[in-house]
Amino acid sequence: VPLLAEDPATFAGLSSDKANTAGALSKLFGQAGFDQCELEMINHYPAYLMFSPVLFRLGVLYERITSLEIFRGLRGSILAVFEKRRTPAAAQTQSRPTVQTMEA
Repeated sequence: VPLLAEDPATFAGLSSDKANTAGALSKLFGQAGFDQCELEMINHYPAYLMFSPVLFRLGVLYERITSLEIFRGLRGSILAVFEKRRTPAAAQTQSRPTVQTMEA
């Protein structure tokens, strides 16, 4: 019995394996009608390498190197916030003040 995840059509349109860089994310979300609010590349402390002193030191070195802005794209995680673009009609209805009346 084949697994659902093995079928390429299972997740078609729901995800993109090409969304693994800041530029690719901005492009994909822009095409989908979103504006970028915030995008950060994040480093992680290499605690998962503590089983080996040599690997741990190499991980710390990698983390320090990728902390430099020039190597920002090599960081391990992307944290992004995008906001759906408002249509002109939606923007007008949200900017109108709401008036409430009370009947006696």
